[in-house]
Amino acid sequence: RLNKAYIRNLEGAGAELILERATVVDPHTVLLASGRQVTAKYILVATGATPFVPRHLPGHELAITSNEAFHLEQLPSRICIVGGGYIAVEFAGIFSGLGVETVLIYRGEQILRGFDHDLRTHLATEMKKKGIEIRTQSDVSQIEASGSGVRVTLNDGTAFGAGQVMFATGRIPNVMDLGLDKAGVHLTPHYAVQVDDYSRSSVD
Repeated sequence: RLNKAYIRNLEGAGAELILERATVVDPHTVLLASGRQVTAKYILVATGATPFVPRHLPGHELAITSNEAFHLEQLPSRICIVGGGYIAVEFAGIFSGLGVETVLIYRGEQILRGFDHDLRTHLATEMKKKGIEIRTQSDVSQIEASGSGVRVTLNDGTAFGAGQVMFATGRIPNVMDLGLDKAGVHLTPHYAVQVDDYSRSSVD
């Protein structure tokens, strides 16, 4: 319903909505999957981001991300959430509140890096009081199928069972295969479009 409302608003404003894959040909042209070329004075890249999953990790395909968390047919008895940012912390609270035994794995010294120190410390304490197990300075080295769930092995050799593993280890921009390099657009080491203080890319 929300998508339909957005479409109506766009069409009502006189915008042309093209539901096709597009790649950048040059600073002012995009090529559609149908072969049609569309030109404009400016090209706005607003392709969103996708959850990061460490593809090198053995068993990563057995895990879910925040995208799939809302589509679980049933709650696991125990969940292992990998990450220490606000998405990981938020979902740890959600699952724990729903009665799921929750383990939070984070490679750093304390959750919510970059937030106020006192807030981080107090929140971690309160989460533990709620029964959430927080394992800092830890990382997952392997995930294996085991019965109706999975077996999680940490970098220190510790292993335990869980009904589900969820990665909440950040998001990466959806810019792969867009052809931005053909337009001379520079990317950051984390694949975001590099912009200045006015959100302008390297292309005038």
